[in-house]
Amino acid sequence: MRLIIFSFVVLFLCIYAWRDWYKSLCGLVVMMAIINHESMPEAMFGIVGLNPSNMLLLNVILAWMAAKKREQRQWDMPAGVNFLLFAYTAVVLVALIRYGFNQEGARELAAVSGRRPETFFEVFADNFINSFKWVFPGILLYSGCNSKERFLWGMVSLMLMYLALAVLVIRWMPLGLLVDGDALQRRAAKILGREIGYYRTNLSVMLAGAFWMIMAAKHYFADKYSLPCYGCAGIVLMAMMLTGGRGGYLAWAVVGVIVSFAKYRKYLILAPPMVLLVLTFVPSVKERMMMGFGDSAKHEYKTTAEGTVDENNLGTISAGRTLVWPLVVDEVLKAPLFGHGFGGIVSSGISIAMYEKYNHTYHHPHNAYLQTLIDNGILGTLPILLFYFVIVKYSWSLFRDARSGTYILAGGGAFAIVMTLLVASLTGQSFYPEERSFGVWCAMGLMLRVYVERLKLDGPKEKRKWKKSPVSNGIIWEERPL
Repeated sequence: MRLIIFSFVVLFLCIYAWRDWYKSLCGLVVMMAIINHESMPEAMFGIVGLNPSNMLLLNVILAWMAAKKREQRQWDMPAGVNFLLFAYTAVVLVALIRYGFNQEGARELAAVSGRRPETFFEVFADNFINSFKWVFPGILLYSGCNSKERFLWGMVSLMLMYLALAVLVIRWMPLGLLVDGDALQRRAAKILGREIGYYRTNLSVMLAGAFWMIMAAKHYFADKYSLPCYGCAGIVLMAMMLTGGRGGYLAWAVVGVIVSFAKYRKYLILAPPMVLLVLTFVPSVKERMMMGFGDSAKHEYKTTAEGTVDENNLGTISAGRTLVWPLVVDEVLKAPLFGHGFGGIVSSGISIAMYEKYNHTYHHPHNAYLQTLIDNGILGTLPILLFYFVIVKYSWSLFRDARSGTYILAGGGAFAIVMTLLVASLTGQSFYPEERSFGVWCAMGLMLRVYVERLKLDGPKEKRKWKKSPVSNGIIWEERPL
């Protein structure tokens, strides 16, 4: 029944896209909350990649192209951002091409672990074609967001996607688990990936950023909808705690401190007692953060005789990070400029060594910065990090601009989502586009549109002073027929 309803919704959005492709795109954004569920088909008629979600995205792109002349759209993204986007794409493409000439490590790991080695086409399709399709919705949002109405459609659809994910987490994770960190972690690892389609640690990071995005929304809606905004933020926060993802907890706290200094300084007074209350009445959070830090903790990675993970050792509580990071750093220093190509942790032999010693397969160093350094070297990593630096700079400037609630929502939302990713990348995540970063690209697209419109109003060289002023939700674009 779920699949039938999903198919009808996709069919409706495909048809409606030829009337208003932007609203169909917003529908696709909301549907990302369920699109990765295991019941959703990955192929149709035996054709890999031909599935309802891809058909909807393709249909929206075609409708967008057809409407270009009618909407009189022009590509006006700043030249610097254009260059960095091109460089970002080129880095990933070059890394994958290099992988095609150096697959020996992947074949050896597959032989040792008893798995079928992936072909170059499979790796390329998964990590380039299927990866960058998650970037397209952000580009389309930037291109089509030419009115206040469309901006609101885009932001609300993005927040609804995160809210739907939060509701699904609460649906599958009983609130009683908040008193037992061990049970919370076991159930989250077992249930969330299967029933929602996103791994619990990724959900934790996604929801951490969504919380602060919704908090920024209250500036746009002003006093009229402040209470619903607080309620939705509370639901998202509850869901984040139920994921048991420590990376999300850390990112939520770090981003919270930053945005609180900018907009919510009065909340900093409440922070210490709130933390104390959470640690007292929600013991699972404290247990997850402190898991493994016992007196007998050892620097190992092992399992018990029963096959369950031994939580009381430093290798396990860090998911092996303390063991694999030194090896990755050594390999980075061996090829500091260009790296080893895509999957550098495998081609360099680290994955094989870790599997032979700990019987655990590593395809990721559990640090996005180390991943891009071992894959792409310093020369390939620089444009990626510079791109995110520019995005953070632009979004922060909008967030600090109190002249319009639109500025605060667009800037604050993008800053929260992107900064959460950057903090969480210290313990996982990836800078390669993936389903879990879908919301990041959408938030960046909407923010860049508002940033460009502000440049048109103020002039690129005008010195703006971020003074406190009454927040206005005035139209930032001249309304015109769509």
